[in-house]
Amino acid sequence: RLHLSPPFRAEHIGSLKRPNELLQERAQLDQGKITRGELEQVGDKYIDEIVKFQRDIGIKAITDGEFRRHMFFNGFFDHLDGMKLPWVQDISGFKEHDFKTAATYLCVEKLKRTRPFYREQFLGLAKFVPPEVFKSIKLTCCPPHWFHFRHGPFAYPKDVYTNDEEYLADIAKAYREELHDLYAHGCRNIQFDDPMITYFCAESMLEG
Repeated sequence: RLHLSPPFRAEHIGSLKRPNELLQERAQLDQGKITRGELEQVGDKYIDEIVKFQRDIGIKAITDGEFRRHMFFNGFFDHLDGMKLPWVQDISGFKEHDFKTAATYLCVEKLKRTRPFYREQFLGLAKFVPPEVFKSIKLTCCPPHWFHFRHGPFAYPKDVYTNDEEYLADIAKAYREELHDLYAHGCRNIQFDDPMITYFCAESMLEG
């Protein structure tokens, strides 16, 4: 069948379109009207469907569509010890009613990984594929420089890290530990999503 053996290599990059029901349920979670467990049940339903869709059309690198996340880059820095969520809102976000902005994080103390970041998402996807497809699961990760790119010289206090090399070295250490853990649990396909550089092409981002 041609769609299983095309004359080119192709896979999708980034999030798949989140179903409206899933978005509505996540809003309910934010408002405290449902539990995280209830949200995960809805997520399971749609992840099961999107996995079947990908397999039906011949995509080999199966993802969960990032349906477990509010934003594609969630999962690393929001679990990294030493990062803090400040109250920062982008200007355009103020212009939309009931708009949930993307979180941003700043380093406030030495960074270290003390718990798994993506293991639960990986294993949560693995239950929807047969054993022979397990190795083809693709996990997407936030790039290491994500918040340094955003905050530049304000990404960390100078009494915590004296320079970028020290700051990025601890981030790299956390990534090595996380990748080692994922590998130990069977993950063999990891994609780093790094669309940040395209922001230079967006007038809205350049204007703030």
